[in-house]
Amino acid sequence: MVHPTSIASFNWGKNDQIQTRLRRDLQTDQRAAQPHHVGGMCQFTFRLPPIMNVNPAMRVAMAEFLTDRPIQRTLEDARLLNWCLQTVKLTAVQTTGDGNCLLHAVAMYMWGVQDTECVLRRQLYNAIWADPHGVLRERWERQRRMRNASYPGGGLQYTPEEWAREWQLMVSMATPEPANPVSGQHCYRSLEEFHVFTLANILRRPIIIIADLVHRNVEGHSLAPVHFGGIYLPLLWRPQLCVRYPVVLAFHNQHFTPLMAEEAVPAPNGPASSQSMPPAQEQAIPLTGRDLQLLQVQYLQPREENRVMELLRQYLHIVEVPLGDDGRVPAALIDGPSVPAELNFITDLLQHDWSGQGAGGVGEAGAPQAEATGSRCSQGAEGLSVSGQHQDQSLLADKLQQIGLANPPPNPSPASSSNPADPSQGSPQAMPQ
Repeated sequence: MVHPTSIASFNWGKNDQIQTRLRRDLQTDQRAAQPHHVGGMCQFTFRLPPIMNVNPAMRVAMAEFLTDRPIQRTLEDARLLNWCLQTVKLTAVQTTGDGNCLLHAVAMYMWGVQDTECVLRRQLYNAIWADPHGVLRERWERQRRMRNASYPGGGLQYTPEEWAREWQLMVSMATPEPANPVSGQHCYRSLEEFHVFTLANILRRPIIIIADLVHRNVEGHSLAPVHFGGIYLPLLWRPQLCVRYPVVLAFHNQHFTPLMAEEAVPAPNGPASSQSMPPAQEQAIPLTGRDLQLLQVQYLQPREENRVMELLRQYLHIVEVPLGDDGRVPAALIDGPSVPAELNFITDLLQHDWSGQGAGGVGEAGAPQAEATGSRCSQGAEGLSVSGQHQDQSLLADKLQQIGLANPPPNPSPASSSNPADPSQGSPQAMPQ
């Protein structure tokens, strides 16, 4: 019996249909807020099969195949994931560790397939390369200035030439061309928080990332800050043109995975509801941490900083979730439209013969799998600095010398880290910036 190597491998025909539809759905309209974007395909959410309703052996095999257990365990133990019992449990699903894991995770969350043909990554690169109105660079530069100012000794100061050099680095990092093949496999360059913000605007859909605040070694000691965690809103678009159900990801150990809920199943004599969770649980994700502090909203302009909750309510469906004596916490609903039946892999997963299925995990055939520790071709591997930014290493070294800090760690090898408008309705108009 041939064992599947990825969700897509359960039905390659569906995978091909999704890739074809996605290519047709790519939009280029110079009048739009983000000229390079994706149309109606980005409204969908792929959900896991309701494994509590299958026999125990099948349940174990399916969970072993799908779940990234190191990431799941680490984030749950740190009370970063599934800490709120009133919201549905989310599962970290494995993605390939080839450096394109950010795009893989986003594609998996929406359709159940990875970005193996770099369709999303190429659109990301085109968006940053073009940036005709300069709005992406403006937001990137403002957040970078604030980050640079946090360095000890007065912060980092860039010359105009250095700013231009840094921006070109942001563009080149998103290239869909592989770099430094590992064992004959493609390995892509690392991506930063800025690329996540750009991706949210390409999709016209919010992205929420659950992550620790620091990168830790195997002993748990902090090595460098991690800035990926937070909420990325498609702020370049009017809210009414955006999908209000977020893409939800986890980031840990330089790797991205999608955080997925189970598909709801029909109750015996009632509407659809998941039998594997208590009725009181909301299909939502909290917008605060366990400390009840709001997750950071990334890449805000000054005029937006005092309107955070207003913006969240415009771009997300927000509900108030009770927390017992602690009051209530805002949460974003995640129960948007499911992948259409003709493209959905749930039936394929449930009908598969799981007997004899060994521990493997999601990943394209022959592709390197993500590991819990050690080096990997993945996000954050290139140019990791003491600030957690993947800045140009020589420039960073010069700046650190200027303010008297120790030399940054050596530069590892490069690695990697859609909101629907119906194409038939024409391209939406830009939101004034």
